[in-house]
Amino acid sequence: MISCVGNVRSQFTDQREAERSRQLSETGTTSIYLYDRKLWEVKPEGTYSGETFRVFVGNFSQQPRVLVDNDNENTDVIDVPIEHKPEFDRDILNALRDIAGVSTQAIQPFFTNREAIAACFSDRKPLLSCLSTDFIQPPLELFSSRFYRPELIRFAHLDLSISQDATGIVVGCVDKFVKVQRGSEIEILPHIHIDLVLRVMPPADGEIPYHRIRELLYLLRDHGMNLRFVTADSFQSVDMVQTLGRAGFITGQRSMDRTPAPYEWLKSALYDKRLTIPEHNVLRDELLALEVDSKAGKIDHPPSGSKDLADALAGVVYGLSTRREVWSQHKVIPSPVILTRPVGLRAG
Repeated sequence: MISCVGNVRSQFTDQREAERSRQLSETGTTSIYLYDRKLWEVKPEGTYSGETFRVFVGNFSQQPRVLVDNDNENTDVIDVPIEHKPEFDRDILNALRDIAGVSTQAIQPFFTNREAIAACFSDRKPLLSCLSTDFIQPPLELFSSRFYRPELIRFAHLDLSISQDATGIVVGCVDKFVKVQRGSEIEILPHIHIDLVLRVMPPADGEIPYHRIRELLYLLRDHGMNLRFVTADSFQSVDMVQTLGRAGFITGQRSMDRTPAPYEWLKSALYDKRLTIPEHNVLRDELLALEVDSKAGKIDHPPSGSKDLADALAGVVYGLSTRREVWSQHKVIPSPVILTRPVGLRAG
C-alpha cells in the first residue's frame, strides 16, 4: 500500500507507481495498489466535529508545520480535523504519514521535535563525578546519597565496544504512571527517570576494561539501588551478560539495530514528556543527529557521528516500558496491546 498527497512524493513512491504501470501494461494485472485516502475520509460519519486546522505538508526545501492564524502559506496545505491536532503537534512527520497519507522521504531526522528533547534534560546533580571516563582518568566517584527512590526497580542497558568506539551505559527506573491522550483514547504509560548516563572511552592504546563496568553495576546494587535487569547489545556481550547473570542480575542481549521498537518507545516517551534525563551534552547531540534510513529499516547516526548513549537510553526506556514486574510494582495492570514481554531475558 502506497500513500501520497499533493506534490510531496518520495522516490520510493514514484518507483512503485512505475512498477505498477509496468505490471499492468505487460500482464494486465498488478499486485501493487495505490491508496490515496486520508484517515478522516474513511472514518464513520459523526466521528469528527467539523472543526479543522491547517497544515503545510512541506516540500523538498521546507519542513512541514502546523499553520497559525497569521500564516499566509496557501500551497501544499491540507485541512485536518481538530481532533488530530495533538498528534500533529507531537510528531508532525508521523502524523502526516499515518493520518493524512503523506509520503515521506527515505532518510530523515528521527526526532523532529527538538524542543521535546531539550525539555527532557534536567539540571539535577549527577550520581557520578564525571560524565565520561576511561576508568583511569579522571577517577570515577559514586554519590549514593543522591539516589532517587532506590527501592524502585532499575534497568540498565550497555552499548558495548572494545578499543575504538565508546561504550554507553544508562540506568533508569519508572517513578510513576501517567495518563496520555491519544485522540479520543487515554493510555496509561510509564514516566521514566534516568539515574545516570555514562560514556566510557577506550584508554590510549588499550581496550575498555569490562570488569570495571561490572564493578560499577555491583556498586550501585551494593549501595541500595534496586538494579535488577541488565541488557547489552549483541556485540561482544556474551561473556558480560553471562557473568552478570551469575552475579544475580536478570540479563539478556538486545540490539537496537534489529528492530526500531526500542527507538519508537523512546520517541513516544520523549514526545509525551514522560522522560527525565540528567544533563549530558553528548547524549543530547546524538539524539538530535539520529536519522531514519527507510531502505535499511533502521535508526542510525550520520557518518561522522555516534549513537552509543542513544542506544543505551533506548534500551532502558524499552526495557522499563515492557517489563511486567515494573508495572506490577506500581500496581498498574498492563495493557496486552501496549505490553510485549521482551524475549531473551533470563535470571542468573
